[in-house]
Amino acid sequence: MASDKKPDSIPLVCVVLGGGTDTLKTVKEAVEKGTPVVIVKDSGRAADVLSFVYEKCQQHEEKKEIESIQRATTTDLWAEEVASQLRVKFGGDLSCSDIKTYVGYIEVCVENIHLLSIFNLERGSSNIDCAILNAALLKVNREIDQLWLALVLDGIDIAKEKLFTDGVNFEKSQLDDLMLFAILNNRVAFVKLFLEKGVRLPTSFRNEETLFYEELYQIPWVKATVKTMTKERTTESLLKDFGVKRNVLYLDEVFLWSVVAMHKQLAMVLLSEREEALYLVVAAHSISRTLMQKVPDPEFNKKLSEQITFYEELAVGLLSEYYLYDRRTSMQLIVAEFGFGTILNVAVQADNRNFVAHPACQEHLTEVWTGKLSDDNHLFRLLTAIFCPFVAPLLLKFRDNTTFRSVSAANDSSATGTNNSSRTSGISCDAYFKKIFYFFQAPGIKFSYNLLSHLAFLLLYGIILLTDFYPTIGIKEMILIAWVATLIIEEIRQIIIIDEYCIRQKLYNYITDIWNIMDVITIVTFLSGMILRFIPVSICGQCFYAARIILALNFMMFSFRIIHVFSIHRELGPKLVMIGKMVIDLFYFMIILLVFITAYGITSHVILYPNQPLNIALARDVLSRSWWNIFGELGIDEVSGEACDNRTVLPYAEQCASMDANEFSSNGCGDYKADKCPAIDWLVPIILAIYVLITNVLMFNLLIAMFSKTLSDIQGQTNVVWKMQRYHLVREYESRPTLPPPLIILAHGYCLIRYSIRLARRICCQNNSVSSNDAVTSSGSSVKSSSSKNMDEELLNWETRNAEEYLRKRKPDDQEPDSKDTSDLILGKLEEMSIILSHQGRKVKTLKEEITRAMKEEIARALKEEIRRYQYVTDPGVFV
Repeated sequence: MASDKKPDSIPLVCVVLGGGTDTLKTVKEAVEKGTPVVIVKDSGRAADVLSFVYEKCQQHEEKKEIESIQRATTTDLWAEEVASQLRVKFGGDLSCSDIKTYVGYIEVCVENIHLLSIFNLERGSSNIDCAILNAALLKVNREIDQLWLALVLDGIDIAKEKLFTDGVNFEKSQLDDLMLFAILNNRVAFVKLFLEKGVRLPTSFRNEETLFYEELYQIPWVKATVKTMTKERTTESLLKDFGVKRNVLYLDEVFLWSVVAMHKQLAMVLLSEREEALYLVVAAHSISRTLMQKVPDPEFNKKLSEQITFYEELAVGLLSEYYLYDRRTSMQLIVAEFGFGTILNVAVQADNRNFVAHPACQEHLTEVWTGKLSDDNHLFRLLTAIFCPFVAPLLLKFRDNTTFRSVSAANDSSATGTNNSSRTSGISCDAYFKKIFYFFQAPGIKFSYNLLSHLAFLLLYGIILLTDFYPTIGIKEMILIAWVATLIIEEIRQIIIIDEYCIRQKLYNYITDIWNIMDVITIVTFLSGMILRFIPVSICGQCFYAARIILALNFMMFSFRIIHVFSIHRELGPKLVMIGKMVIDLFYFMIILLVFITAYGITSHVILYPNQPLNIALARDVLSRSWWNIFGELGIDEVSGEACDNRTVLPYAEQCASMDANEFSSNGCGDYKADKCPAIDWLVPIILAIYVLITNVLMFNLLIAMFSKTLSDIQGQTNVVWKMQRYHLVREYESRPTLPPPLIILAHGYCLIRYSIRLARRICCQNNSVSSNDAVTSSGSSVKSSSSKNMDEELLNWETRNAEEYLRKRKPDDQEPDSKDTSDLILGKLEEMSIILSHQGRKVKTLKEEITRAMKEEIARALKEEIRRYQYVTDPGVFV
């Protein structure tokens, strides 16, 4: 090994564990070739003989008679001792010639005693791997090659004790390749050792891109998932194949490697050396969650699930540490720009609910919701300002500029105060209009006006359907159509402002929200009703009636949309989460219930009404009767035949059921079939009783039990889920234009004009392209940072200090102590336990003394009371 690179081969080492007489010959041949030998003492036979000889030689060395070792081996006394050991270990049937041969083998081993080493199996104080590594190092001369060998064999103890000593110095450039190898092979202890020796941790492997990509591809679950190599041989292209979002791709590749390879200990070491620790942890959680959706192997899914939980808890722990240390700075940190997004946005994309539910995130959302309005404003004042907005500057308190931060502000200066609010009776004209602007820009105020607008819309819609819906269109209906048109434009604007470059990804992100899906269905239903409504009656006589039915259902859909506003309420929001979970349970319950409904409906109809014509009415009659039976509409008169007392009925249903078509009509069966008069049969009431017993008693109690279990399971999670929904609602109204529908069309026109001006300026001045997201967002809100896209250096240093403190206190769950520190760890734990027991003993002794003293005082008080009572009984005059 003549270079500083990884050695191409590992030196051979002969390990003697027991063995027979042939083992002695093998050891002799090994030492003649210069191969080191490790002898496991007390493992029996040949190993014990060699260990005996080795210890004899060691005794000579201790007496400083090294030069007499080889003379001693030739003495008859020494030969006799070895022969005695051979007879004991191999039996007494060895011939003299065999013993002489074996002694000769042993003499050759003694001549090369520097190649021999002993491992004591009974003591177990050291690891046999260390003994083998020590022996292998005998064949390696250069220190850097020895360090490579220790790294390959994971001999951290040898590296610390023998290689990194005062007399050995390595150049930092020599250790760079070793650091890379340690990272790729998850040698966490060596990574720590190299960091202690001043080796810088690389942030990327751009010089080793092919190596890093191929190593990443060799991870088992990656290789099993990606069947073919991607055309672009880069790490980013591989992760994009797994669907990892672009805002978490651009991490340093070292940390990215630890996440994808599921090396949590290595990730913890890297975090302690990195800045932006919280962002890295949240991004690691996002990557792990995305990969779990792509990996088909259940075993690796389980590991990824554990890693997701690990990073989620780590992220919450880091944020808690920051929040306890400095509440305001931690709130500023979660909205600081890192790469392609903020910490909070990455957490939301990864559905990191516990992180979003953290008080730091929720307090930030509260500040965003109120805008520059103070939290001290009374509800009555807010309602008065909403209905009379021009008195808002006089009624409401506003935050100072130093305390307000927008939803995505990254580097605005933060103050320690939280509510430096002001309300002045006399303000200048400029300040007055500024406060009016701040009032309308608050997301909470936008929400209030949109709620009032939606209620007015429903009122107008209902009045039209109830009183003024004729083939001739009226003014109110035109207003309604224009109103819905503004809603359609707003939905298009929401799609455009989604933070994705590809329109396909924008649409995908849009439809992942259930409320957006409901909006699309509602708008499509309205348009369908309006298309039918405008078809002339002369062309389609039933189209206007169909339009009335569709629009009536559409009104119901618009009414359901108002449920979305409840998600902002602290009490109603979690209830919506519970309802959503129970609807899922109800869906599966209905699948089971539908089997019983269909079975009973068809069976009873066949018996009561045989040979019915095939049409829609038949399906309706079959299912409706069995459906309403569940809710108590049993129809006993019908199933028993008493519903047709005023006419002649057939005595038994089977008389008609057995006739052919001609006999059916000639015998009066057609009359009773046409009159829906059921046949008299004793079987149907029995089937009905069994059906009601199953559905009403069994099935509905099962549904109640399912609801109870669902509520108990999600009781602790509803608050977390609601807080995630609250984030989406706050962000939605933070990005909405100031004016509510239908006046929102004015804001859309302003945004379109502003975009046109910017586009013209870009063409004329040849500036950089302007993002369409900036063009359609309202003037008062911004999803991204409005100041700087880079984190402030002071804030970064603050996070680094606190992250180091937290990571130093925390140890990963799967961290194992070094083998050499096991005894020290046990002794330390025993010492801690003895101190705790001693302290507890003193506490018990003190408590015992206090109890004894209290009992004595209570007994003395009781005795005094009894003596006084006795004296009063015997001689009351004493107390006069």
